[in-house]
Amino acid sequence: MVLIASTRGETNNVNFYQDVHKKGLIIIGAHNEVRPIRESSPHYWTMRDDCELALKLISLKRLSIAPLISHRLSWEDAPEAYDMLMEWDSKLLGVIFDWSSV
Repeated sequence: MVLIASTRGETNNVNFYQDVHKKGLIIIGAHNEVRPIRESSPHYWTMRDDCELALKLISLKRLSIAPLISHRLSWEDAPEAYDMLMEWDSKLLGVIFDWSSV
């Protein structure tokens, strides 16, 4: 089981023996801040490893990012994108800045 997003707060209704230990579950917290800058043990990926894999999968067309792009804006409209982020605009998913006019 991997806990992602913002799993804050206490869990009152979990019996860790019955629900986790007895079932043999492994719980992994996926906060990026706890990962090492450099590999510190075998197969313990760093942020760089993740980025390299993501870019490779995108280049091989095995990972489609098109459905994640909700807005295409000129670089000059960057303040608008940041305003949407600050306002937590639910329509904002992924923004591509067009730099072709530079």
